[in-house]
Amino acid sequence: MKRASTCLQHHSLPAKKAYSSCGEKLEFRRFVDFHGTTDKSFRTNWGTDLENVSVLGEGVFGTVFEVADAEKKKKFALKLFKAGHTQFGCEDWVRESEIMKSVAAAHHPNLIKLVKSGKMASVPEGYLRIAILMELRGKSLFSVMDSTKSEVPNKEISFPIATIREIGAQILSAMKKLEKMEIVHLDLKPENICFTSTCTFTTEIRKDVCYISPSEELNVCIIDFGNARKSNQEDLKSSEVVQTQNYRAPEIFMGLPFSTRSDVWSFGCILSELYTGELLFYGNDEHDTEQLQFELMQLILQQAPSYLMMRKAAENKKKMICIDGNVYMKKRAKSSFDPPLPLYKQRRRNDRAAIPLFELLERILIFDPTRRLTFSEISSETFFK
Repeated sequence: MKRASTCLQHHSLPAKKAYSSCGEKLEFRRFVDFHGTTDKSFRTNWGTDLENVSVLGEGVFGTVFEVADAEKKKKFALKLFKAGHTQFGCEDWVRESEIMKSVAAAHHPNLIKLVKSGKMASVPEGYLRIAILMELRGKSLFSVMDSTKSEVPNKEISFPIATIREIGAQILSAMKKLEKMEIVHLDLKPENICFTSTCTFTTEIRKDVCYISPSEELNVCIIDFGNARKSNQEDLKSSEVVQTQNYRAPEIFMGLPFSTRSDVWSFGCILSELYTGELLFYGNDEHDTEQLQFELMQLILQQAPSYLMMRKAAENKKKMICIDGNVYMKKRAKSSFDPPLPLYKQRRRNDRAAIPLFELLERILIFDPTRRLTFSEISSETFFK
C-alpha cells in the first residue's frame, strides 16, 4: 500500500499521507545512515550481548532494532529510547514496560510478548540506557500490502473476504482481551499488526484486483504499546494527541477523552484498508492536514459530530464551528478537493460477499463514541459469525 508523496493540488483529491501518532510523517531509516555510527552490538545489564542486525522502525521518542543473541542464536526486537526526550523517555519506558508486563501475563497469541525490560550497559550515542526487549515478529500488514502494490502498481490491492475475516477476528480477539484488561492501545494501524516470521503470501489477479492470500495458516500479532494507557488512569488528559492521524477517532480530533472505543474506530479503518488497499481517511502535506482529514471523514461517512460532542469540545475550549451542517476545526481547510467516494460506494460492484463487512463498518465508524460498538459487541456481528 503506497502512501503518495505529492502535495494536494487544487480541485483534486488530496494525496494520501501516513502520519505518526505525534503528527510527523512516517519515515524509516537504517541505523548507520541516520546516526553515522557502526555499532555492532548492545551490552545489557542482565549479562547478554545483543548483536545489532538492522533497524525495524523509528519514531519520535525511540527506535526499534532487530537484534540477535549470539549465545542462544535467537533474534529479538529491542526498543531504545532517545535521549533528546529524557523526561518523557523515562516516563514512557516505565509506562510501556508495566503495560507490556500485564500483556505478557495474559499469554494471548495475538499480543506481542515481552522478553525483558531493563537497563543497558552500553547504547549508541543519543539514546538512554533503558530498553524493552520483545519477541521478533515477521512482516507487518502494511509491508505486505506495500510490497504487493509495488509489484503490481496498476492493480487494486485487496485481501479476500475470508482472509479479512480471519485477520479481523484475530485482531478482535486481542483487542477484546485488552478491553477486559482496561488497556487502550491508541496506535492500532497496519504497521503495528505483524504476521509470524515464517508466513508467506501468494497473489492472484482477478479482473483489476490483486488478491493477497497467506500460503499457510496465518497468525497476526499486535505490537507497539508505546502509546498505550490504562483506561482507568486518573491522569488521562483529553487534550493529549494520540493515535496516528489516518486512524485517529473523531473524539481525539475534537480534544475529547479517549477510550477503548477510540481503538474501535482504528479497527474499522484497518478493515476498510484490507478491502480497498488504500487509506480510508487521509491528510496531505499542507499545514491544515488535520482539518482536511476531519472534513473528509464527514464526507466519506456522511456524518457529523453530535451536539453533545460539540458542547463537550466547547467546554474543553476546543474551538469548532458549524457551517451548513458540516463541522470544522476553527475554520475550513484552505486546501480544495473533489468530493470523495462515500463509504457505502467503496464496495466493489457485485461483490455480495463484502456486504456484511460494509454493514459492520457502518456500525463501527460512527462519530459519536457512545454509539460506537465495543470490541465485545463486534464479535457478535454477522461478519464474524
